Amino acid sequence: MTPDTRGTIEVSHSEYEAVLESDQRFMLAIPGLLLAGAAYVVLAAGELRRADAGFRSS
Repeated sequence: MTPDTRGTIEVSHSEYEAVLESDQRFMLAIPGLLLAGAAYVVLAAGELRRADAGFRSS
């Protein structure tokens, strides 16, 4: 086997479930971060728009 090839190994069912669970947690974090980022952009744009409207009326 060369250093670049990947072999197969056997893992216990509990180890497999632990890795699977942590992977699923990571996959849920990505959409959560994207949603939080989008909410921040929308709220910041609204605040800028409100501040601009207040600046123009004075």
